[in-house]
Parts: sequence; structure tokens; C-alpha cells
Amino acid sequence: MESISTHSTEADYFLAAVCIFCATVGVAGNLVALRYFHNHRKDLPTILYILITLVDILSCSTCLPTAISYLNHRQPMWYGNSIFCYGWGILWAIIPFMSVFLVAVLSITRTISLISPLRQIKTKRVVIFVSVYIGYLVLWSTVPIIFKYGYFVYTPEDTYCWESTRSGWYSNLEIFNGAVLLAFPIVPVIISCFISSYCVLSSLKVSTLSSAVRNMKLEATITIILITVTYIVLNLPIFIIWVLYIYENFNVRGDTFSKYYSWSVCYVICVSMNATLNPFIYISRMEKFRGAVKIFFKRGGIKRNSLYVSTGSRGSILARYNTPKVQKSFLKVVNTVEMDIKSEDNLRRNSSFV
Repeated sequence: MESISTHSTEADYFLAAVCIFCATVGVAGNLVALRYFHNHRKDLPTILYILITLVDILSCSTCLPTAISYLNHRQPMWYGNSIFCYGWGILWAIIPFMSVFLVAVLSITRTISLISPLRQIKTKRVVIFVSVYIGYLVLWSTVPIIFKYGYFVYTPEDTYCWESTRSGWYSNLEIFNGAVLLAFPIVPVIISCFISSYCVLSSLKVSTLSSAVRNMKLEATITIILITVTYIVLNLPIFIIWVLYIYENFNVRGDTFSKYYSWSVCYVICVSMNATLNPFIYISRMEKFRGAVKIFFKRGGIKRNSLYVSTGSRGSILARYNTPKVQKSFLKVVNTVEMDIKSEDNLRRNSSFV
């Protein structure tokens, strides 16, 4: 058996720095995003963004204990508490799978709205579907513990608490199920990206659509494509290591790199980095979100009556403009835009805001 001294201290410190970056910048950025999305009208894209942001906050915050263990020569530290170890382990048995599932739902619903603009997607049905999936993940992560099929344990090689299951059919089934849950949503995500791109390029050639509607569709679709592509790139290593874990007869920890870095880098670092990058994507793609971030750091929060908060009411937007001249000019512009895109009202309901 290899000695633990064979791992690189410098690499541990670097990974600790990455975890700390995610736990600070990632949590702060996603908290701003959560406040921003919460203040919007609760349509389907907004609800999905809120759920993704909540998962991202959990992902970023829960990588801090791993950083502490890296900085303390891979000692258990917080993981030494059995209750914390079990709670962290169950949480991380849900986070990666919930993340890819929500991204897939967002991408698929966006594609449907592009293919069939007049078709309304029932928000309640999507929420129920997501809730059922969350319930399944909770059962999948807790049932083995309840029936003594496995337990969560901290290992210096992984630097976090992972589920150790008894060898046998259930252990093999659990690992295979994990690989399927990670891989299956990626397929519709990739297909949706191609379909969305094609629909947007085709719509740009249709003269019946106003320039405002075309720009809205293009910007919103590019935003979702960036989110999905970022997810696939950063989470692909997780799926690969699950496949290797199955292919190599459930044992890929023979060499030094696999033993000390593969699982923690792929399973914790990549997922946390993806969650940290999402607010930066929002900033780069959503003009209103950029304005909300500026207001947040200038005033210490986002006010509901801000110009950057979409309330669906013209009066609330104009509340900040008290001069009759400004109101008259603004109303003229708004009325022109409303007449231009009135026929696309159903599309706007099903489309993501930018």
C-alpha cells in the first residue's frame, strides 16, 4: 500500500485555494443571482434559474471542508464528526445529479419554446417533475444507509466523505445507476443545443419577426447554450471517472494520481467551479443582471422597484421617472415596442429573459 506522503503538498494547497475561491466568490455571486431571480416574475425560466442557483450555492459552500482538510495535511477536520460526514455525503450524493438534471430541463424547455412558440409549457407540471426527481435522489442516497448497505466514511485519499457500500449486487447497481444519472441528461442537453442554434439562425432570416424579438431569442438562447456547454465541459470528467470505475472492475485507485486526486478533483472541484462560473455567465450575457450587480454592490442590495427588476408592470418601471417629459417619451417608446411584439406574447412567456 502506498504511503500518504506520496501525494503532493503543493497540489493540495492549490486545490485548497480553488475550493476557498469557490466557497467565497461562488457563494457571493450566486447569492446575488438568487436575489436577482427572486425579484423577477415567477415564470418557468426564472424558477429553473432559481433552482440552479440554489444548487450552485450548496455546491460552492460545501467544498470549504475539503479545503480545510487539504490545508491540514488531509486530516479529517470537520469530516471527523460522523453526523457532519453523513450529512455532507448525502448532500453530495444529490448535488451533481440535480445540477445536470436542472440544466437539461432548462435547455429542453427552451428548445420547445423555440420550436413551438405558441405552445405554453405548464410550469406546475415541470415543478412536479423536478420534485419527483429530487425525491428519487433523496431515496437513492438514504436507503442504503437506512438498510445498512453502506455508510459514509472519510478517507485521506479522497479528502471528503464518500459512501462505502458492501461488495455485491447492490454496490454494482448503485455505481451503474450513478453513471446513468450523470450521462442520461447530457444527451438531450447536447441535442437541445444544436436544435436551439438552428432555430435561432433560421429565425434571423424570417422577416415577419421584429428585430426586438429576434434579438431576444438570440440572446436568451446563447445564454443557455453557454451554461450547458460550460456544464458539459466541467462535468465530463465526472462521467469519465464513473465509467472507468465500472470498466476497471470498480478499482481505479491503483496509481498515485487516481488514488489521491482523481475523485476529489473531478467530483468536488469541477462541480464547484461550474457553480462558481455561472454568475459570471449571467453577468456577461444578461444586461439587466449586470445592472443589478452594480446596484447591489453600490447600495448593498437589490431594490424591487429598481429599473433592472422585471415586474411586468409599466407603472412600476416608470415609478422612478417623475418628470412628465420623460414619462411621455418613455411611454411612446414602450407603446411602439408593445405593438411590435404583441403577436409574440406566448413566445415571451416561454422564453428566458436576458
